[in-house]
Amino acid sequence: MAFWNRLYEKAKERNTLSQPIQDNSEKGYRPYFSLLTDEERVRAIKSISPITETGQITDIQLAYGVRVENQQLVLINYRVITEKIQETGKMLYHRHFIILYGERYCNAHYTSDNEREAGELIYFVPEIFTKDAYTEKLYAEPLRAAMSFYRLWPMHKAFENACKEKQGVDVSLIIKATRIMLHEDLEKYVKEQKLVNMLPQSKAVSQPQTSTEKPVQKPVRKGPDIVAQLNREKEYVLALCDRLEAKYGKAEFGAPATENVITQWEEANQITIPEDLKEWLKFSGESKLKGIPLEFYPIAQFRKEQDYVAIGRRENTDIGFLIENGRYIGIEDGNRKNLGQMETILRFWGYDAKELFAEEELEKLRPIIEEYTLKMEQAEQKAKVSSSIKDTMEYFFAKHTIGYLKKWRTYPKCPVRRDVVNCGLVISEPDREGYYQWKPVEVTTHVDFKSMESKLGFSIHQDIKDFVTSYYYFMLGADIGNADINIYPFLPTTNVEKYILDSFEKESYAGDYEFILNGQFFQLGGGCIGGDDSFIIEVNNKTGEVLAVEYMDKRHIKIADSLYDLFMKAIPEWYEE
Repeated sequence: MAFWNRLYEKAKERNTLSQPIQDNSEKGYRPYFSLLTDEERVRAIKSISPITETGQITDIQLAYGVRVENQQLVLINYRVITEKIQETGKMLYHRHFIILYGERYCNAHYTSDNEREAGELIYFVPEIFTKDAYTEKLYAEPLRAAMSFYRLWPMHKAFENACKEKQGVDVSLIIKATRIMLHEDLEKYVKEQKLVNMLPQSKAVSQPQTSTEKPVQKPVRKGPDIVAQLNREKEYVLALCDRLEAKYGKAEFGAPATENVITQWEEANQITIPEDLKEWLKFSGESKLKGIPLEFYPIAQFRKEQDYVAIGRRENTDIGFLIENGRYIGIEDGNRKNLGQMETILRFWGYDAKELFAEEELEKLRPIIEEYTLKMEQAEQKAKVSSSIKDTMEYFFAKHTIGYLKKWRTYPKCPVRRDVVNCGLVISEPDREGYYQWKPVEVTTHVDFKSMESKLGFSIHQDIKDFVTSYYYFMLGADIGNADINIYPFLPTTNVEKYILDSFEKESYAGDYEFILNGQFFQLGGGCIGGDDSFIIEVNNKTGEVLAVEYMDKRHIKIADSLYDLFMKAIPEWYEE
């Protein structure tokens, strides 16, 4: 872990970014990197779930962001999308972020060219941050600074890699070390923080008002409806309790607590009970869930501790809410963990309780798994004899399906846009997270390659022709060697000619691989190698080799000798030997 040593050593060095950071601090904010809290991670996952892929949601578990000091604002980078400008052949990179501010969240992004530290930036800042001069200064300026900071900080990739590799990351030490690295004088920084903390909160965040000017009343954008979320989760929990009853016993739900009882407790203890907990108490004044034991005490047994109120218990973990802000925490052996909302507590209980039926569900699927195992073995032998792209894709899809069946007890799943739900691949209704099960479908339509070759000015490699005339599918995730790859979806609704023409990139790589200079490479998907997710997976149109290309740093890595080799050697996500 040389990076961690380097991180601490940087505290004693002058960093090239220290001057801009000092300039920002004069405006009242400093961007710095920090690991996400559990609550922030859950909110981030909920934010991107409808618009991204499973793999990216998994990556959020280890995500880090830019936190703007003295403001409740956290910036999380979660994906990079490339776009080619047809007129110029120039590649643009759109970096997408989630912004968490207070109890709300929204999206933002910036666009830059293929030089990481040069080129004009185009920012997208949400309208809510630019409605007036005050919010512009309070949020939009720090947000732009944070996005620029992410782009320019030379150690951000190493930091991300180290976070992914290191087990048991001590968040407090990392934040402290990062602060030291970004601030030349820690003592001065601490003194500044003490002064800020001594200021009344209203002075730190209130908008200056003139005596003749009345504040403009603006509509407040509300965050998620936590009561509605709780009630949706409650219905699922009750159904799961019914299923658990035969094996683990009947769940116990006591008489509802009345509004009067709740109010009396709040007044007697001078503590406000969170709204979603009140809703739960009105449903059941005392509750005990079985299988994975989860208990919520009756209101008379709530215990007021130092800064929290104990309200229940899950196995060996006490559950409570913080008196100051109503956030839920778990306490075990003196250690605390953020639990999010009541809905989150129930959701994670539901995930774990459902696993109690894993073996039972897997046994029911055993005939289907055996069927696909036979298909996989037959496709493998057939592919080895024929060397056919279609046969090796059939082998890959069989492994892909087996992985999902064994891990999740479903066929492959992914989020699906409304406009392509009826494309012919979807085989189920959406689940609670909005994911659909799907199966690949053979391509049966004729493709006129001669017309496309005439427009391109060169012949298309036979492997690429075989690839686009074999199967339709949604996004495919797999590992090959040390590369994690995502192969872009190819659907029955796709305009095949446009898809192929657009997939041949024209940008100059300016490296030592001459075919890229000639524009003869076919874009297959995206890749992540060593924690760097900025690679594009390309097929060399002249040789058929499959490469991971990183345009910013002008690097390329061969990951397979051919598309046949790629699908024979790649391990689909969730598949285990």
